[in-house]
Amino acid sequence: MVINTQYLATVKQYQTAIAEAVRWTHPDYTASGISRERAKRVEAARAKLRAAVPAKPDRKGGDPRGAVVSALAPCTADQVAVTAHAWQKVAARLDAGQSLHTLVTTADRATLAAILDGLPTRPEVLEQQDGGAAIVAEVQALAFDRLVELGDEAAVSAQAQTAILDQADAWSDYLAALAEPGEPSLAVVSALHRADPEGLAATRPESPVDAADTAEQVRGLDHLVAVGGIALNG
Repeated sequence: MVINTQYLATVKQYQTAIAEAVRWTHPDYTASGISRERAKRVEAARAKLRAAVPAKPDRKGGDPRGAVVSALAPCTADQVAVTAHAWQKVAARLDAGQSLHTLVTTADRATLAAILDGLPTRPEVLEQQDGGAAIVAEVQALAFDRLVELGDEAAVSAQAQTAILDQADAWSDYLAALAEPGEPSLAVVSALHRADPEGLAATRPESPVDAADTAEQVRGLDHLVAVGGIALNG
């Protein structure tokens, strides 16, 4: 997927503003006055970034991936019979010790339908604390990925749709987190890495040393603000 240059430019502008803020100085200011002004400039940069955070995309109609997976369910009597027969073969392979993950990631469409239809009835699934909901959800996700690999048109289309929305979601969360004191959480960063790995990589500053120094100074200013050592208002 192409890097979202608009969001990347916003991050770069913010990084520049923060770096300039923590290095601001003036010969007529005292040390405490300089710290206060730097903190104000950091907050101003954050406020500007908050204003640039995009709204979350509207996922009308829900997640199309779920509909693709649900479409595998047998509808006619013939389909039910075929699926039941295929499930018998799958169950036998599971009983023989073959991993569920391997079965799903190498399955054809008919086998995927059988796995999704029969899996909720397996004792090891039903015995789970959540009734097997987590396992079923994981298998549904793997089944969708397998359909994409198989070139299923509906799956490929759904993947393209959700990729765009997932990227917009991830950038919105990342920018919002970046505009607050502290670093974006691992969950937020991981989500952006999944949605736009090239974009996340491009946010890395050119000078890691300068970036580390900037981050350290920002943490110091945030601490002073938090403990009342610097008043941003007044």
